[in-house]
Amino acid sequence: MNQQDKILIQDLHVQAKIGVLEREQEVLQPLIFNLTLYPTVQFDQVRDDLNLAVNYAQVSEELLTFVQAKQHYLLETLAEEVAQFLLTNFAITAIVVRINKPHALAQSSVAVEIYRSKK
Repeated sequence: MNQQDKILIQDLHVQAKIGVLEREQEVLQPLIFNLTLYPTVQFDQVRDDLNLAVNYAQVSEELLTFVQAKQHYLLETLAEEVAQFLLTNFAITAIVVRINKPHALAQSSVAVEIYRSKK
């Protein structure tokens, strides 16, 4: 991967139904998203033109809606679906999705992280 400009969305808290166990599926659980977006247009080309920039407020809002729209069993599946959704709907060439599930284990959190790019 070449060095290029990035947009970081960090510590985005989402309540979602996720998990394999029945008790996990019955209640909303906290997830923490960290995204690295690689925009199609580099920052030096944006030149304060909002139409060329990635609207990270919109990315955050649409991510919340997307995640809360259905239940998932695995963090891995959710990460893949989020990556594909954002790659399809925003002017980005690649993305890193990291999802942390703070209460996954009794004494620690669990996280998954994937990198995906447009083919």
